[in-house]
Amino acid sequence: MKILYVADNYYPEITPGAFRPYEHSRRWAAKGEQVTVITSIPNFPRGIPYPGYEGLSSMKEIKEGVEVLRVKTYMTANEGFLKRTLDFMSFAVSAVWEGRKHTCDVILSSSPPLFTCFAAYVLSIIKKKPWVLEIRDLWPESIKDVGIIKQGRIYSLLEKIELFFYRKADKIVAVSPGYVKDLVDRGVPASKIACISNGPDIVEATQNNYPDAHIRKITKIRESASILVGYIGRLGMAHELEVLVETAKILEKDSIHFVFVGEGSEEEKLLALSKDYKLNNVHFLDALPKNQLAHIYPNIDIGVVIQREAPSFKKNIPSKLYDLSAAGLPLAVGVDGVTRELVEEFNCGLFFQPGDTQACADVIRKIATQPELRKALTEGGKTLAEQFSRDNMAERMRQFLKNTVNPK
Repeated sequence: MKILYVADNYYPEITPGAFRPYEHSRRWAAKGEQVTVITSIPNFPRGIPYPGYEGLSSMKEIKEGVEVLRVKTYMTANEGFLKRTLDFMSFAVSAVWEGRKHTCDVILSSSPPLFTCFAAYVLSIIKKKPWVLEIRDLWPESIKDVGIIKQGRIYSLLEKIELFFYRKADKIVAVSPGYVKDLVDRGVPASKIACISNGPDIVEATQNNYPDAHIRKITKIRESASILVGYIGRLGMAHELEVLVETAKILEKDSIHFVFVGEGSEEEKLLALSKDYKLNNVHFLDALPKNQLAHIYPNIDIGVVIQREAPSFKKNIPSKLYDLSAAGLPLAVGVDGVTRELVEEFNCGLFFQPGDTQACADVIRKIATQPELRKALTEGGKTLAEQFSRDNMAERMRQFLKNTVNPK
């Protein structure tokens, strides 16, 4: 099967939008499928090409059996609605121009950004091949929920475009049951939708990927920390991470420390808040690629999964939930809806109401002071990780694509 995969982000970028295309594509290639990925020069989130890609506007690579075609785009940092929109639009146009040259049996696009749908839709018309739309987030609802765009004419137009693409796609894969319900409630036929979740991406820890500077800093932190709480991921608007800084203030006398491993648009705000409170138990470390995080997880006692209280976030499942569970970390979870339901089903964490600083502190203190509870939550997380293993999810997706190409 020849798969043409349109994905704005791809390895080695450090974002969930890159992880799923990469992890699935390399597994499909290992199964003998011919996978071609059309993506951009890695530059997220700063809008600056990654080391090894400087000065390039486009290129072709072979990565683990996957043909990776990096097309020319307008690069900008992950901030500012208009500039990001120009980035997305430029990728869509370049993806169509490149994609028309390549044969395939099926076209797969990963959204957001929604503009990948434009490229895939046009290519499906040109090539007369089925198009499978993969929905990792509900866009534009999710950007409205973080305040990037307001309800109004522009939002209504984007929503109409979103629904147009949902109707035109031959099949849809959603990563959360909450997304499936949302689409069905808005008139998308349930018969064309499959729910295929994300899964954990844990790389074996080796000396070749040892983050020496990070481990030295964490070792130093642990000298004064009885419990180390970790938030690993993007420091973005969706996560309301000021709640964790406020929580650290409450727990300062408990010798509970918080470490943020990541970067994003809210980083300066969080640093300033921590400085204003004169907190000695809040620490910030640079983002790391997944192949180095395997060394970080064993040094953390409690993992945090947190998002704002908003309609779209009640429908999603943050991908870090799977990674932290697979790493054996008991979780403090501030995400309501389907995420809360999943956590309670597998008993892998304790829920606190999003935005409630005192509730967050109470949950973290409870996990921190009860070793048997931590053990039970760890076991629940391992069960969850096994059920949603990336191998299983990638194989389900592969079979779904094969059935789309050759309907039974």
